[in-house]
Amino acid sequence: MDPTQRRTGTYTTGAPRGADPGAPLVAGVDGCRAGWFAVTVHGTVVTADVLDDDGLAALVDRATRVWIDMPIGLPDAASARACDAAVRRILGRGAAARVFNPPTRAALEAADYAEACDRNAAACGARLSKQTWFLVPKIRAVDAMVRVGDRRRRVAEAHPEWQFAALAGAALPRKKSAEGLDVRRAVLEAAWPGASAVADGSIAATRRADVARDDVYDALALAWGAAQDPARHVHAPADIPADAVGLPCAIWTARPDATTRERVAAVVRTPLGAS
Repeated sequence: MDPTQRRTGTYTTGAPRGADPGAPLVAGVDGCRAGWFAVTVHGTVVTADVLDDDGLAALVDRATRVWIDMPIGLPDAASARACDAAVRRILGRGAAARVFNPPTRAALEAADYAEACDRNAAACGARLSKQTWFLVPKIRAVDAMVRVGDRRRRVAEAHPEWQFAALAGAALPRKKSAEGLDVRRAVLEAAWPGASAVADGSIAATRRADVARDDVYDALALAWGAAQDPARHVHAPADIPADAVGLPCAIWTARPDATTRERVAAVVRTPLGAS
């Protein structure tokens, strides 16, 4: 096995309902403390891997489509991108704070938090949050990775909170809460029979210090979205702007079909633990 990745499991599931038959390999990726947690879908075979930056690049090079929860196109002179503002409106007031503003490109190469704040403020008038600063190494890695070869065609920015909301019809409870974790697992299984086994196996095979439960659920949600027929893919904003280096500033999600929506709605309406 490539030393840049550590496989946590290989599973056979039903292909995600509505899956794109023309996509031989797709993936959903979420950042985790150990690097990147990736769920790869190849027909009915699903693999879960913990990757470093090189492993992520290798995955992108062999995939048709990768959806990743990390900003790609970066602002230069604004504190918020149109895509972030659009997804906040979609999620609603109670969940809007789950979408953060990425750093400006000027702040990306700062050596420390103070310098990043100064650079960001000079560029757009706003300092960086500590949460954003902690993600800068991953944002920097993705920014460098997607600017090589044709990778920008293969990688799209996606947001798990929007994908879960698209499946459930509304934003779910906070993902760090017990209720939020349980309902995400239930929603995934309703939308994609077999996904809960992938989640449980991945959680059992990793340390929480390396991969959090919500990292696993987020990557699975993005893998479900990436696997859908492109006719079900939508993005915000409707007109996609490019940043200063030509990267798209857009966030993607997939709309479920009617049957999937009904299956998920039944789970969301049913109290967890009820028979």
